[in-house]
Amino acid sequence: MIYKKMKVLLGVFMALVFAELCYASVLYGDIYGPDLRKFEGMVQIEVNSSPRQYRVATDGTYSFFLPVGEFLITARYVENGVVMLEANQKVVVRDEGRFIHDLVLLPTNETYVPPPPNNNDDDNDEPLNDREMGYVALIIIGSVLLVLILGFFIMRSKHKELKEDEGKEALGQSEKIAGEEIPEEKRDNEDESKAMETLEGVIQIIKENGGRTTQKDIRKKIPLSEAKISLMIAELEDKGIVRKIKKGRANIIILNQEKDKIAKDKNTRADNEEATDNSRD
Repeated sequence: MIYKKMKVLLGVFMALVFAELCYASVLYGDIYGPDLRKFEGMVQIEVNSSPRQYRVATDGTYSFFLPVGEFLITARYVENGVVMLEANQKVVVRDEGRFIHDLVLLPTNETYVPPPPNNNDDDNDEPLNDREMGYVALIIIGSVLLVLILGFFIMRSKHKELKEDEGKEALGQSEKIAGEEIPEEKRDNEDESKAMETLEGVIQIIKENGGRTTQKDIRKKIPLSEAKISLMIAELEDKGIVRKIKKGRANIIILNQEKDKIAKDKNTRADNEEATDNSRD
């Protein structure tokens, strides 16, 4: 809703800026004195347009925005409250565009003495002064910058909303995954995998293969690195539970039956003693 209102305000602003430019002509020219040289005094210029337009020229040039029609331009040079030079000229604007109309100021009383000629005066070679057109160009540039800034903030707001929606969606998926129960079969597989990663798991694998197997086969059944498997076998070998025989590039792991039997007997005696103590109690 806010963006819609901003667009409407921007449209009204642009219409006001370009209204005069689109439906008016530009009338401009130079101001000359009685000696037909460019007059650089302070000249008051007025045109009977609607509304009435008024300018004070100090560089010998003027310009007006006028619609199609007939107008009267009045130019006066005032000195000490007395109008010394004056020009009254009718102009007819028949079409839109840019038109040149120079003004010649003539004396209104006999006391006026024209200034001495300046041989170094090159004013006639100067280009036309279009300050008003420069102002219009500045307004156009400002309007374009305003549109670009507005577009930037709109795109930034949309990008922020999109990122917030993606974050909410990702959070919802995480909560859904966290709320799901792990299947019983998957839990059993995980427990079995953890058990296989212990020393007892290595011994169990050797027993399942008739008391003899290769280190490579153990590595296939236990999801650990080769270095970790080697350390586990070395520990069992130090305890005398297994023996490792090098055969070519392979390591043959053999379960020491006597050590395994002694371990079983110890476990049996311990269980029997515990049972006797319980019966006495």
